[in-house]
Amino acid sequence: MGWPLAGHDIDRPMRVLYLAGENANNVMMRWMLLLEQFAVDPSIPQVFWIKEAGELSAQVHRAQEYAKVLGGEWDLVVVDTKTAYSEAEDENTTEAGISDATKQRELTELPGHPCVLTLCHPADRARQGRQVLHGRD
Repeated sequence: MGWPLAGHDIDRPMRVLYLAGENANNVMMRWMLLLEQFAVDPSIPQVFWIKEAGELSAQVHRAQEYAKVLGGEWDLVVVDTKTAYSEAEDENTTEAGISDATKQRELTELPGHPCVLTLCHPADRARQGRQVLHGRD
């Protein structure tokens, strides 16, 4: 790759595990377009996909098994999206948020202790100017 990141040279391709719980085919097509746009050989970035939603605890186990089969260390795990992998009936409660975060933290224990990036989006009923951040009056 050879591109610097935050002032550091990158001397090897990153290994990424992408949990695509929503619109997996769309995300993968966008990934391929991005590689084409930046003229990156698709064999260089090592991105591996899990293309289904479900309980995060099951996906954590699946990711652990996947890591054993593929070997090596992971640099980044993307959870797309929090809602697709939440095990809560109402993922907007504090208790559900803590439970989801605890399960996501287990992904940092994969070989390489990767960074975990969880994608979120506002509720469908959210409107500009009417959103209230959690914990704010």
